[in-house]
Amino acid sequence: MMSKDIACVFDLDGTLYSQSSLAIENMRKIVIKTIACNYSISIDEAIDIYRSLPATYPNPYDGFQSVGISPEKYQSFFVDIEGWKDINTDSNLKTLFMKLTSLADVFIVSFAPQIHVSNMLKAIGIDSYVLRTYSVSKDTEYKKDEFFKKISEKYSTRYAIGDVFENDLKPALNWGYDIFLVDNSSSKENIYNIILKIISLINS
Repeated sequence: MMSKDIACVFDLDGTLYSQSSLAIENMRKIVIKTIACNYSISIDEAIDIYRSLPATYPNPYDGFQSVGISPEKYQSFFVDIEGWKDINTDSNLKTLFMKLTSLADVFIVSFAPQIHVSNMLKAIGIDSYVLRTYSVSKDTEYKKDEFFKKISEKYSTRYAIGDVFENDLKPALNWGYDIFLVDNSSSKENIYNIILKIISLINS
């Protein structure tokens, strides 16, 4: 099947499922416990450090390295929690992805390792609608920029969708993407309504 001339690039965690999910909460707990062990401090003190990281280090890998958690160690946490076991099929998202992929090619660009991305997409029920997934690595300096550039070279119309501007959307602006910030706690800016907006834009 010939590729379309429209690309939709989604972040995964916090975008296609909520930041309040058990999978993400378990990840937070592992990171906080590791910080506490690394510094021999209490969990409450580690929580304070964890919460302060995004303001100084927009890229999570930079933040975690600053508290003694290597990129390889951080990626191993995704495997350890097996977060996909806590995620149910999202029939509404599945229906929207089916409609979207009739109009555009869909990509996932994630900070998580490929095994986590693959398992989560299967659990949500949208894996068959995703053309390709990309995960940051040492080769990409644990940043998403290279993937946005690669996709931009093949598509004249490009949309980037994510829940963190600095990491998911700002790099895409450099390559001419229209961006959409997801807030799954909002009735207006949740992932379902964002996809509906994009479908409407494509059809207009």
